[in-house]
Amino acid sequence: MRGVVTRISMVLVMLAGVVFFAATPAAAADAIVRGGKTWLRGAETISPNGRTGFELTTGGIFVVWHDLPRNIVWASNRGTGVRGTFQTDGNLVIYNSGGQAVWDSGTWQGPCPVIRTCTLHVQDDGNVVIYDPLNFPMWNTGTWRR
Repeated sequence: MRGVVTRISMVLVMLAGVVFFAATPAAAADAIVRGGKTWLRGAETISPNGRTGFELTTGGIFVVWHDLPRNIVWASNRGTGVRGTFQTDGNLVIYNSGGQAVWDSGTWQGPCPVIRTCTLHVQDDGNVVIYDPLNFPMWNTGTWRR
C-alpha cells in the first residue's frame, strides 16, 4: 500500500509541475489588454518594443502589423465595423454602426465568462494572443516571428 501511495504522490507532483510550467505567465514585456477595452477606428495597441501593432483600421477591420512602414501580416477580413471590443467574456468582437457583431474571435465560451480575467496580449514576438485565466492561449493571430 505504501508503494501505491508513493507512486500516486510522485504522479501528483509531476502533474503539478506540468501545470506550473504550462501556466507560466506570458512575458512581462507584452502590451496587456483586459476585458472591457474598446478600440474606435484608427486606435491601436502597440507592443513594448514598438515592432508589433494591433489596430482597428479606419476601414473597420482588425489588423496586426510588423515594423515600420507597417507591414500588415494578419487581418480580420470584415470591413463594416465602427468599433472593436475585447469583452469581459474573453471574446474579441467588431461591431457595426447598428451595434451588430460582424466578426468575432469565437472565444466567448471558455472560462472567461465565469472568471472574467482573460487577457489579450500584443507580444514583442509579433503575435496577438488571448490567454485564459491560467495563461493558456485560447486564440492567436499566428503572426509570431520565427
